[in-house]
Amino acid sequence: MRAVKTTFVACTVFGLVCGSVFGYKHAIRSSESMRDGCVSATESVLSDFAREQFMHADNAHARQAVLLQIGTLQLLERAEHDPHRWGELGYAFTRLGMIEKASGSSEASAGALNEAKAWFKRARPHEDLSDEQIETALSRRDGALDVIP
Repeated sequence: MRAVKTTFVACTVFGLVCGSVFGYKHAIRSSESMRDGCVSATESVLSDFAREQFMHADNAHARQAVLLQIGTLQLLERAEHDPHRWGELGYAFTRLGMIEKASGSSEASAGALNEAKAWFKRARPHEDLSDEQIETALSRRDGALDVIP
């Protein structure tokens, strides 16, 4: 009877230790997955909002939405470098450049488009893009997103 109790206690302790270790690892993976999902959702919602404002609102509201997107993406970029975010920042600065151009501020437009090219250069170091190329790419991208239900 003593051997059964000893075996039972040993198995219980072993089970608790193994469960704690594997449970902790699973909890960490789940937590990281949820964090990544929250960050992706934030980026996506801001991008959609900025795109909608860019396409349908006046320049002042579109500028505010794009600046909100840029500020948030830059904050996230400082926390964790992500090549996908570099492209998103490039598109956001392209939108800002196009808004500034439509507002008649050629100097602000040029600055925003240069910033866009710098972000795209980080994402694709071997490509040199012109202002027209990045504006066309943004227009194509926005047009493709309009097709998605």
